[in-house]
Amino acid sequence: MTDWAIMVPMPEDDYVYVTEFVEGMDFHSPAVKTFSTREDAERAADFWRLPGKEDLVKVVEYDPNAE
Repeated sequence: MTDWAIMVPMPEDDYVYVTEFVEGMDFHSPAVKTFSTREDAERAADFWRLPGKEDLVKVVEYDPNAE
């Protein structure tokens, strides 16, 4: 099963994953917010999309073992 995640732009052409608070989490290793379908991730990504810059927010396949 594929998980999907949202990445938002940072300065200097870098991207970071959108994270979520998980009770008891280590703030040095935030939990990436994942979605079970691309459609759900795309809907959630709309929150970060700015008019005229919608293409800067990415929905990507997420593999926790690839980090």
